[in-house]
Amino acid sequence: MKLAGIGSVGVVSLAALVLLPAKAGAQEEATAEMMTELSEEATASTAGNERSAAFDGGTGLFSMPVANGVDAGIFLLSAHGEFFSGKDVIILGDEDRRFGGRIALSYGATDNVELTAGMGAHSNFNSATLPPAPTLIQSVGNLNFGAKYHQDLGDGLRVGAQLGIGLPAAAADVGVDFGASAIDILGLATFDLREQELAPLRAHLLVGYTADGEESLFNSELTKIERFGHGVRGYDVARIGLGADLPIEFFTPSIEWALNLPVGAPCNKADFIPCVDDVGFSAFPSTLTIGLKAAPAEGVSLDLGAELGVTTKESQGTPAVPAWNLVFGASYALNPKPIIVERVVEVEVEVAPVAAAPAAAVLSHVSGTVVDAATKRPIADVRIKYLETEFSDQVGSADGKFRSIDFAPGTKVTIQLSAPGYTNRSMRMTVSEAPIAGTIEMQQAIIGGRLAGRVTAEGAGAAEASVWLSGEEEKRVKVDPATGAFQIDVKPGDYRMVVSAPGHISVSENISILNGRQENSFQLRPLDAGTRIRLTGDAYEVDAADAQVSFEGDRLTADSRTILDEVVKLLQADGALRFIVRAHTDEQGDSSKAVELTQKRAKDIITYLTSKGIDASRLRAEGVGDAEPKYPNLSDRNRRRNNRVEFVLQGR
Repeated sequence: MKLAGIGSVGVVSLAALVLLPAKAGAQEEATAEMMTELSEEATASTAGNERSAAFDGGTGLFSMPVANGVDAGIFLLSAHGEFFSGKDVIILGDEDRRFGGRIALSYGATDNVELTAGMGAHSNFNSATLPPAPTLIQSVGNLNFGAKYHQDLGDGLRVGAQLGIGLPAAAADVGVDFGASAIDILGLATFDLREQELAPLRAHLLVGYTADGEESLFNSELTKIERFGHGVRGYDVARIGLGADLPIEFFTPSIEWALNLPVGAPCNKADFIPCVDDVGFSAFPSTLTIGLKAAPAEGVSLDLGAELGVTTKESQGTPAVPAWNLVFGASYALNPKPIIVERVVEVEVEVAPVAAAPAAAVLSHVSGTVVDAATKRPIADVRIKYLETEFSDQVGSADGKFRSIDFAPGTKVTIQLSAPGYTNRSMRMTVSEAPIAGTIEMQQAIIGGRLAGRVTAEGAGAAEASVWLSGEEEKRVKVDPATGAFQIDVKPGDYRMVVSAPGHISVSENISILNGRQENSFQLRPLDAGTRIRLTGDAYEVDAADAQVSFEGDRLTADSRTILDEVVKLLQADGALRFIVRAHTDEQGDSSKAVELTQKRAKDIITYLTSKGIDASRLRAEGVGDAEPKYPNLSDRNRRRNNRVEFVLQGR
């Protein structure tokens, strides 16, 4: 292949640098590649605003934690502030200003556990002189610690539990006062409507209890101004929170409502201010927060929100709720140990030359634009190294453009491109007489192993194809319904892979996944007309939502016998197949009776299969009872889905 207007001496050389996006993937597959694994520091790839921090640290909205967390090994650093200013805030005629801040560090101990530590300070100015109170109230060194466990229950539902402890700075001494701690016990739930393809929305629920001992910091009764300035309640609270956010590509708007129900609030009937129990709901401290989180860069979240007070009545012992409070901050997710893969590639590419250098020129160069291979967006500040030379490094522009230094035509040089979070790219070339311009794609760095490929299948079921891996980790992904493409990032190791689609014969094989990227593609053949059994993971299951192996009393239903006849065909077609018949049920109240019931059902199924000529030595019954629900037993629909039978591959 030759480039128009360029001598053959520059074909292999500069073509490697000018990577036209439409052809880069095919050309790299056709050339020899040398891959070297390097360990370097880089920022982590995170889920943007879905992993940003709340005011007290830890994954959340603004004041509300949610049932998510940072991934294992990821640190989440956050800094937040709040500001309020107003008149007639606590008593008529006063002016009040309040400013507070908090820094926090969260860590993903596992994929399900998030740990948080933070420290805060605040100051409050109030101009009132009556009742007697300090004009300026400050507190520095307030500590908080928390631990959150969260779990995915499927169908977009996540639940979690959080335990937190707040240690306020001592009022009349140095350091924290352990006797005045506040303890939070919270239950969390998040429902992601995107997984049900209902809306690009997440809904959140919080219920909990706070045992608050901060008032023991003080030796005397606090005035209303002091109570507001210190942010101290005189009682415990039961907490309720509702929230929703709309995660989109760069921005996430959110709204949250928080309500504190006083428990054991003080009451002096002689006081002209009524007791909170007498006033009721309108005196309960309550706020509505409207906010926006932005993701300007990978792992970065910038937050701005307005907290609106919706409490309408005054009561004893409850601090004033300001009409508004500005909340702002930022968080950054960091992975200290990613793996960067360096690749040296020699390719031939057809490129479009720019205007040729004058005939009298004795030097030449290469220029181009460096872009992200996936998004096609320019990569800023790319570092350009000229290996095995004494030339200094160059740095590309903010729009991804660069121009190499001048070389004499015929010079052989290796150029290396690098950028944080991307795989280094090295290109050996021979400089030609005419300058060349083009586009260079860089791949985001792969942390661990990446399996990619494409699934093709005949019929409508192809759009619902999925790929399942089980080994060092267990992951299942759906292929792109339009292209059939899939991609799974997992830890390197040995895995069993199953590719399946409704109405098609599944493919199962053992594979070894190494560091870096590897590709496997599959073509699925359709099942015979009417077949409703397919391989999912390591078990054959019924492929129709309205068909189950079920019983009427102690007898198999007619449709169940039809389904079992299909299992007979599978066993007759492959004499090496051996199954464990595992019967499940939903919660029956008595687990021992559930096991007994499912064991009998599994044996009845084997009796039916052997009556059709299948050798009993190829089958084994196992009654699981209600120990392995596939879905939470929260509805009749889920309970019916948990009453299932699996034909687990025992060997072949």
